[in-house]
Amino acid sequence: MSQDDFAHPFDWTGPTFDPNDEHFGDVVENATLADAENYTTVLVGEPYDGGQVSVRGAALGPEGLRQGFAETKTCNLNHGPVTNVGDLGDVEVPWGRDVVETQSYLKEVTKEVHELDTVPVFMGGGHDLGYPNSRPLVDLHDSVAIINFDAHADVREVFDKPYNGSPFRQVLEEGMDDYAFVGGRHHETSTSYVNWMRERDHKIIPSEEVGADPVGSTEEAIESVGDVDAIHVSCDLDVLDMTAAPATTAPTPGGLTTRELYTCLRTVARDPRVVSFDIIGCAPPLESGTQRLMSANVGRTAIAGARAIANVMAGVQQR
Repeated sequence: MSQDDFAHPFDWTGPTFDPNDEHFGDVVENATLADAENYTTVLVGEPYDGGQVSVRGAALGPEGLRQGFAETKTCNLNHGPVTNVGDLGDVEVPWGRDVVETQSYLKEVTKEVHELDTVPVFMGGGHDLGYPNSRPLVDLHDSVAIINFDAHADVREVFDKPYNGSPFRQVLEEGMDDYAFVGGRHHETSTSYVNWMRERDHKIIPSEEVGADPVGSTEEAIESVGDVDAIHVSCDLDVLDMTAAPATTAPTPGGLTTRELYTCLRTVARDPRVVSFDIIGCAPPLESGTQRLMSANVGRTAIAGARAIANVMAGVQQR
């Protein structure tokens, strides 16, 4: 892999004339593989949704998330501004490859990113990317777990090819040590897959339990994976209620509020064993005109996802 595997550098600029009004657009710097370790966190775009079995549109997620992130202010009210953020750009996903070939290619790219001394935040894209985003960690660490904030468990059996419902089944069958499913909805995951998780003692924390105690639920998920050496955190934006994130590929009612999710992400990000994140499922083309905000050139789902990234970075910085 080389820097040629990345493309489409984003024009990071802030949206305001006030020099005191600092946004991430004012501070994020375009980075390269050679200098990525100079940053505490780095963004990595993955514009691919070829593993979706239903609606498409998440391939434009990285663009929407960056636009929303550029217009997000850097200041955490308790801990001050988030600093030292780099952006590697979008992975140049070869056109015309099927999902198996694409996952294999992306797995090689993410492996080199994981080897860098920085915390990557992968921006998708469909949740089939959960497999290449986390699989290299199995080879890089003695023991690894995934904590997945999601409406759906995504541990479906792989039949003819992988897809957005199967990434964590794939990686668990290839050596991932443990898995915690946080924020899931009742009546959204089939009984056979719930039983599959319970038979393997994978923690399941439904959305109403998270809503009642976001910090406690997150700490319970962290405790459930034991003393693993490394943790990958995946966040499908459909974990949010469809009123907060309508432009995901599977929006449903009964989800978390943005405030609950952000508390969870800051809490888990403070754990030094968390080595990587992905924020996926943002599909800007699925926003309706009435759901767009006049103050930003993105819809409410991208705005919610951008703030999720900001809270992840705030948590990492608080370590």
